[in-house]
Amino acid sequence: MIEKVILSIAEYFRVFQIICSIFIALAVSFTIERFFVVRRQWYWKLLLFGCSWLLSSMPFFIGDLVNLPPTVLIFVAGILLGCEGSLLKKLSLSFMIISLTSSFSVLIDNYLLSADSGIPTEQERIVYLSVKLLFYLMIYCSVKKFVPKKSYELSNRLWSLLGLLTLTPFCTVLSVVLFQEYNGEILTANAAFNKTILCLCILSFVGLIWAVVVLSHQYELEQSSRLLEMNQLYYESLERQQLEVRKLRHDMTNHLQTLAGLSGEEHKAYLDKLLDRPGIKRNVQYCENPVINAVLSTKTGKMELEQIAFAYDLQVPSKIDMDSVDLSVLFANSLDNAIEACEKLPGQKRKISLQAKNKKGLFVMKIENTAKSEGKISEKAAPGLLPQTTKKDRKLHGYGLKSIQEIVQRYGGSMEITKEEERFVLFLYIPVMI
Repeated sequence: MIEKVILSIAEYFRVFQIICSIFIALAVSFTIERFFVVRRQWYWKLLLFGCSWLLSSMPFFIGDLVNLPPTVLIFVAGILLGCEGSLLKKLSLSFMIISLTSSFSVLIDNYLLSADSGIPTEQERIVYLSVKLLFYLMIYCSVKKFVPKKSYELSNRLWSLLGLLTLTPFCTVLSVVLFQEYNGEILTANAAFNKTILCLCILSFVGLIWAVVVLSHQYELEQSSRLLEMNQLYYESLERQQLEVRKLRHDMTNHLQTLAGLSGEEHKAYLDKLLDRPGIKRNVQYCENPVINAVLSTKTGKMELEQIAFAYDLQVPSKIDMDSVDLSVLFANSLDNAIEACEKLPGQKRKISLQAKNKKGLFVMKIENTAKSEGKISEKAAPGLLPQTTKKDRKLHGYGLKSIQEIVQRYGGSMEITKEEERFVLFLYIPVMI
């Protein structure tokens, strides 16, 4: 009878242990998805869950050289394979998450369980699992409340800085684990020091993750500021056009009388001059969408200055299911790249064609421009391999196509780049709702 009770308790504990492990792995996995765009295929999501389960369930004992290093490598490999984003971003954030979870695991694996006997009791293991589950649920709830779900994008310089800041506390955790012996007396003697160091590491990684959120928010504010500036320029150009139209309408009688008195070449020259006035020539209403109009009103001036022939066909409604900043980045960055390519060509070869439409639940955009011949015909860029900027200040430029790719992936769309001998084509589509 007693043996059956003991077996029944053991079975209940195993079920409790499995349930806790699953919930902890889900909490870690969902936390990762707040910072990364996970690849859409189901097997990448399964890989992410497996890496989360391994990282959160693997015990890290002081003096154990077997568990921690391979777990770190497997988790980093899972993030690199299963998530989108730049290499520096994935490395920096993955080591932050590893360091946070490993610091906590080292703390409770060595000081919450019985270090003297080496065999924890059932009660200790229940308390251990409960504390672990509570910690990861608290992390997940905090991230869910304070960290919006999106792809956090920063410059490579900032990701490098955050990676270096992560390196010091991460090496501290490695030193605590790898350079001490697992001995009850040593653990007891160094308990205060180890606990203090590990708690400080946990706090430092929480601060670093919060820094990513703040810096990303600052980046969004800068993008919003650029959009507001474009809108301001757009409405100023609208006012100038309306003023020109009013002036032209006011002077129309005089113009018609003047034209009636002219003939031949003088008549044609005066009419051409009249038609060339900004109120007639310049179009600031490219489509129904005000964001696209604002972007194009600023870029067409640049194209006219560089003598670039610009053709467009835009059928985009005033409102689509896409953030205004993201929509402006798509058009502004793609046009900037096209203008940059055309600047390398003689004036008569500078051409840009832009097409965009929102139809049947898809936003489709195609921009085609002439480009300097590189002797490569019909080359399609492989995923993740984007053309490099030709500007001298590469550290400040070259993020245009990366930003476009990140936005397209975040909305579940697809992007294709085609390079021919003297032609560059960017094609993308995004599922949206009107």
